[in-house]
Amino acid sequence: MKRFMSMILCVAMLFMAAFPVELAKMRAEAAEGDYEKEAVYDATVSHKQTYTTSKRGFMIPIQIKRAGIASVRLALSGNSGESPVALLKREIDPANADFWKDYHWNRQIGKDGTVRWNTHAEGPMTAYLYVRRTSEDFNGGTETTLTLETNFYDATYGREIKPGEKAVINQIRDDEYWKITLKKSGILYVNLTNRWVPERESFYLCNAAKKEISGAVEGQPLYLEKGNYYIHTNLVSGLKTLSYTVKPIKMQKGKNTKMKKAKKIAFGKKVGSFFPCTAKAKSHYYKFTVKKKRNLTLKYDMSNKYVVSHFWIFQKKGNKWYLFETDKKKGTLTRADLPRKKIKLSKGICYVVVDSMTGYYGGTYSFTLK
Repeated sequence: MKRFMSMILCVAMLFMAAFPVELAKMRAEAAEGDYEKEAVYDATVSHKQTYTTSKRGFMIPIQIKRAGIASVRLALSGNSGESPVALLKREIDPANADFWKDYHWNRQIGKDGTVRWNTHAEGPMTAYLYVRRTSEDFNGGTETTLTLETNFYDATYGREIKPGEKAVINQIRDDEYWKITLKKSGILYVNLTNRWVPERESFYLCNAAKKEISGAVEGQPLYLEKGNYYIHTNLVSGLKTLSYTVKPIKMQKGKNTKMKKAKKIAFGKKVGSFFPCTAKAKSHYYKFTVKKKRNLTLKYDMSNKYVVSHFWIFQKKGNKWYLFETDKKKGTLTRADLPRKKIKLSKGICYVVVDSMTGYYGGTYSFTLK
């Protein structure tokens, strides 16, 4: 039997309260009468079927003939109270003492109530649905009607998605990877939505080797260099819609990634660049000249607070380093952590070293020396 426990993912969300199982009582009641054994219900076809019985309960084999998701709705009418529901991986006599030990989920349907779930199948499979009527209904000779309705969605698997395309995801495996291509650097906006609940879902961004380069992302702009990437989705809920757009980045990525390639800057002029979303820390280097002894203030701005981790000031004379930590999107820095005093620079060559954060979204930054 293929991975059966992937079934019923929505049940835990739809029914948070546990159903107290009274095994002895259930076994005794199960022996009071037979269950109405119905013909096989083909859940691979989207349709609705109604059943009626005056017996102890219903037993319906549910068959799925190919990989996909069966979205199931079960409704009862004519029941005077709560009726237990069990879904099993094999057929068994409800009067058997082991019957209630083999259930995969067990919930109750209230008077004239409804229950829904999604069944994920990686291939052909059969499950057995049991619904037990109350003793009052069974002993009173009344009838209960059960309506079973299904919609079937063929499984989809990871593939390449084009910009603007709205891809339908019927995910049956734990992990899928959806390839996207950026022909040039840009800001990536991903929209991953649950088709049942109109809200965004999280995903992971991976590089061309399918290695994760960011944590869970939910509607956050991602700053990327050109290349191939993968959107990694997991099996939180099976029915989703995925699309994305790419917008240009106004700032150019700097080539000043080493001190010997430092970009020359001047006091009073704003400079900036962007860091792409990456799993590895990167740095940008800027070089400026101090003509006479002076204090220094650094005013910065970022597209989000996860772009830059530190601004360093390095004075070549005396080999002195001063560290500024950033915890906001923008700010004015006048006091360094190493050493803990105002920045006072001597005449000579100095550098600004800008360190990126890792595992986040990337983004733009700018700063001005005063």
